[in-house]
Amino acid sequence: MKRAVCFLLVASVLLPASRAAGQGGAAPKLKTDELDALWQELAGKDAAKAYRAIWRLVNAAEQSVPFLAGRLRKDIAPDSGRITRLVADLDAKRFGDRQRAMSELEKLGPLAKAALEQAHKANPSLEVRLRVEQLLEKISGLSMSAEDLRVWRALEVLEYIGDAAARRVLRGLADGAPGSTQTKEAKRALERLAKRPPATP
Repeated sequence: MKRAVCFLLVASVLLPASRAAGQGGAAPKLKTDELDALWQELAGKDAAKAYRAIWRLVNAAEQSVPFLAGRLRKDIAPDSGRITRLVADLDAKRFGDRQRAMSELEKLGPLAKAALEQAHKANPSLEVRLRVEQLLEKISGLSMSAEDLRVWRALEVLEYIGDAAARRVLRGLADGAPGSTQTKEAKRALERLAKRPPATP
């Protein structure tokens, strides 16, 4: 995540200036296969290539905003009862059930954090405590998956575009599950946009 944060800090300085510099010419038209390729590059480890992908999407706002709206989905809060059952299954008799619960909770990530923290405070068995601590460590860890990076960078694109259409997409994502990282980042993007000075004609 440290690399991603550094990348985003650099982008936050360079992208607005780059976009302003490119406003004099006509916005490039991107083909469907080009949009798909840029979507893939947003998930890449190559920060320079990802930066170029963000830049191209920002400067093709008319196409990229509806494209991203079709690719990004707001996170839906999982059934609280399901999370409770999965946490309970960390102490199941069958090893397979414990492993399945572990895997499902890991997939839920931040959405399961509150339930896991509550379970940790409840003085569970040693195995459950170790499993819960392992899950919480992963949730709070410094690593980001390729999909996390792609979503984060896609939100950056929408924020830098910042027009009415981009803000509508961000508002839809900000209405997602409260514990979701995507929901939080979309809200932060909207907050920053609200403070952005109006564009000069």
